[in-house]
Amino acid sequence: MLVPLAGLIAGLATTHLFETFPPAWCLPALLGLTFCASFLSSRFTFVVPLALLFFMWGQLSLHPFLRPPPGLERFASDRPVVIEGVLDARPEATSTGGSRVYLQVERVCTDERDLPESGRLLVYVKEGRARLHIGDTVTFATRIRVPRNLGLPGESDWVRRLAYQQVHVTGFVLTPEDLVLLRAGGGWLHDIDLLAQRLGNFITTVEPGPEGGVLKALLLGDRSDVPEQLQEAFARSGVNHILSISGFHVGIVFLSLCQFLYYLGRRSEWLALHLKLRPLVMLASLPMVAFYLVLSGQSPATLLSVLMICVVVAALQMKREVDPVHTIMLAACAILFAAPELVFDVSFQLSFLAIWGL
Repeated sequence: MLVPLAGLIAGLATTHLFETFPPAWCLPALLGLTFCASFLSSRFTFVVPLALLFFMWGQLSLHPFLRPPPGLERFASDRPVVIEGVLDARPEATSTGGSRVYLQVERVCTDERDLPESGRLLVYVKEGRARLHIGDTVTFATRIRVPRNLGLPGESDWVRRLAYQQVHVTGFVLTPEDLVLLRAGGGWLHDIDLLAQRLGNFITTVEPGPEGGVLKALLLGDRSDVPEQLQEAFARSGVNHILSISGFHVGIVFLSLCQFLYYLGRRSEWLALHLKLRPLVMLASLPMVAFYLVLSGQSPATLLSVLMICVVVAALQMKREVDPVHTIMLAACAILFAAPELVFDVSFQLSFLAIWGL
């Protein structure tokens, strides 16, 4: 897995730095060349086209993020427009007491006409947190802005960070009440989002104050109720990662589920005599771990841990030797195939470097 992973990351890094995009025909040409080289006895003649194939794949996979088709940018002006869209992510709390809302735009209403549109929009809420969920349809009035960097020395490339979230325009409202709910969402993601909110409300009701906020962050990955001074104290002491759902949390959940199911299985004499309980309870724990992944917000570190657990369980089921390094690389390839922009996410980078170091 080292050659595909290294080629993929090199292609992503090259495009990130220089915005170079090869012609689309290079990918099927290299795929055919790699397939033909697989029948040759020389390893070098196979590794080189394989590395080039994933290098080109990495470059072309960033094209939708850095060179998107024209969309909502044409509505950017000082004149407000009415937006209708569907939330595609949980609202995020900001350190200033506001929140960020991501939604897929469906309609844009101007003074002249009502147009169906598509594109992702980031809406900043100045004060308060929007009590909305994935799948909710909202409407609001805002001015469309194209994000830009301030040009300060050493500043983060905010425009590029938003582009990797497929956000190329932003909006602004004063309060969450400005986001008018048209239709409540549906589907399993909406239901899990509601469940996460109910669990968070239960935690803060039973244990109010900073303790409840920390417990909510540890269990659900939601740090909105952790006081800013306490978050700064965690950061200064170097243990701020404890407040984020990571592999440590997922490992505890998985092992606890395995031990609990194994304990229940041993209570049955028939199960203990006729089934191999240890492999069975590991398989039975995977759906619940995947459910916890969605419940906690699907951060890159959590996704990495769940994928590694799945790979290890699959290897044990097939009676194959478990190689930790290959497991890490396989999980990295799986994540970057589905979401190549995550290679530039600090959480993704630190998670893999930490696990690789261990």
